[in-house]
Amino acid sequence: MKRALVIGGFRSYHIKLKERGYIIDIIKEKHKIKSDDSNLYNLIIGINEKDYLNRNFIENISSFLDKNNYDLIYNYSEKGQEFTAVLCKILNFPYHSFSTVKAVNNKFVMREKMCGTEYDNIEYKLLHCKNDILSLSKTCDWILKPLNSWGSTDILKYSPRNFKISDLDNLKFPILAEEFINGQEYSVEAFVHKNNIEILSITKKFIDKITFVEIGHTVRESLDIETMHKIEGFLRVVFNRLGIESGITHTEFKLVNDKIFLIETHIRMGGDNISEAISLATGVNVDDLIIDESIDKQLPNFCPQKNIPVSIWFALPKKVGYLKKAEFKCSKTANILDEDILISSGTFLPKLHSSFERVAVVLATGTNREDSLDNARKRVKELVTTIEKK
Repeated sequence: MKRALVIGGFRSYHIKLKERGYIIDIIKEKHKIKSDDSNLYNLIIGINEKDYLNRNFIENISSFLDKNNYDLIYNYSEKGQEFTAVLCKILNFPYHSFSTVKAVNNKFVMREKMCGTEYDNIEYKLLHCKNDILSLSKTCDWILKPLNSWGSTDILKYSPRNFKISDLDNLKFPILAEEFINGQEYSVEAFVHKNNIEILSITKKFIDKITFVEIGHTVRESLDIETMHKIEGFLRVVFNRLGIESGITHTEFKLVNDKIFLIETHIRMGGDNISEAISLATGVNVDDLIIDESIDKQLPNFCPQKNIPVSIWFALPKKVGYLKKAEFKCSKTANILDEDILISSGTFLPKLHSSFERVAVVLATGTNREDSLDNARKRVKELVTTIEKK
């Protein structure tokens, strides 16, 4: 049997590896080890979060791991990518370079890498303190964001002409300020291999206007051929500048009057059930393609078997407090493809500041994309929640 070492999360991919006949070892944070992990993994190595960036620790553990004769070492998640890059280089396994991982995960480094390209088209600045925010240009609004977070966490819109100084109290510096661009936001899910690109979906995104948490998506958005060519050219520039040579990617951008503005890119599949939605829309199991690519290091052949409209919508918490109960008040109709309660009973729901506080998700279809989105929204309105202070 073949043997694989996986780093971090995305358990569903690990299950697929086991179904392919792999014996799986895992490196994960100690507090994330579950009682049933031993049913899936052969060897479980628990580490502290700080060990992900400890070069001496990585070098020491590589000596132990080198004896296991792995056929595959991979990280399907975002956490621990730097760790994976260093480990794979030491053990001579293919993976993204450390400089690529850093450029992808640090939004300021990403912006610097894009300098001199046509997508170096917004103002940005690294901020170290509150006074740096007050010195930003007052001719535009700004997006303030952490350098290396995910899940749309702690993003704030700063309007110099209309803000309260207390709005800035909870910021953790350093942060990145980016000129706010008003326009429709999209993501593109794509494989890349040796400068060849296979686009799976242009996904239209719907964003909460206050927190910038994503509240909905419509996959496989229909755009004209000229725009599709522009997006593919945009991806080539981004991938070349950041050194992304292979694997699945998730890149977010805004499209304004045929002009593309880069938001960020990731060397992983998009979250928010996007993979499931693309699979439902096309009849092609996207997760299988991701496993194929991680093993074979070849560009997958993506051939949709169908093209049905699929949209995703999330339920946001209605107030701060402990979730006592969440349930849909009636049975789902045939248009509802999937639904899930995302928060366990008893969980404290703070003021919304990231995608991790969303209560439920619905995937729906319809006669067209707008109808599928409307069906998902309607189903979310049928969710009944009980949230109490204690």
